[in-house]
Amino acid sequence: MLTDRAWPLLLIAPFLLYFALRFAYYSALQLLGRELPFDLEMKQRGQSVLLGQSVRQVYAWSLQPFVKVMARARVRPNALTIACFVLSLAAGVLIALGAVTLGGVIGLFGVSLDYFDGRIARMSGQVTRSGGFLDSVLDRFGEVAFFAGAALVFRGSPWVLTACLCALGSGGIVSYTRAKAESLGIELKSGLMQRPERVVLFCFGASFSHLLDGWLPPAWQGQHAIFAGALYVLGGLTTLTSWQRTLDGFAALRRSEASHNNER
Repeated sequence: MLTDRAWPLLLIAPFLLYFALRFAYYSALQLLGRELPFDLEMKQRGQSVLLGQSVRQVYAWSLQPFVKVMARARVRPNALTIACFVLSLAAGVLIALGAVTLGGVIGLFGVSLDYFDGRIARMSGQVTRSGGFLDSVLDRFGEVAFFAGAALVFRGSPWVLTACLCALGSGGIVSYTRAKAESLGIELKSGLMQRPERVVLFCFGASFSHLLDGWLPPAWQGQHAIFAGALYVLGGLTTLTSWQRTLDGFAALRRSEASHNNER
């Protein structure tokens, strides 16, 4: 087993500072009534309580220079997709071995790459059905790696393990209901815990657990309590989202069928 340490947070500190400064500048523009940077694709993806539209817009705006550099360098989108999966797999293994902070940080780098592959494909005219398929499938495998690692860490805690398994299973249902609905001609994006929210909460919970656990009561220290709390939230809200999407999809299809029958 590896020893969990807080030093990996130094790897993401510059990026967190960069995003914090960009968000502060964005907020200042908003307060002054100035024109704000706007990303249509991010707007179309919607928002949630965890990742509001302002956070999403700042994220897209902040990463735009990196997208342009990668596009000019002719980085292949499929290579980024595979790199994202490899980093997610490494994150899961590190978490399973006890290096929870390092695993969370590596996971954050991995899921960040997932943003770039689709953007670069569209910018450079490399959009393909095979690439989209590979991206979607490897995203699911990456989540399995995350939660498998967490399940091994908390294998001695039945309640946390249950929350972890609920998050893993329900996350698959959330993704499946959207894909199935779209195949039937229905757009389905409802629910709090879409994939970005799930992976961000998971990775941040893992990354900052060791650091923040020191502020908790002594009985909770050394047990990855913050990470466990994130998994409880993930398990509950992802399960809720899976049921919400199931009911919303069913209702939308019933309305579509009724409308079709009335037209006949």
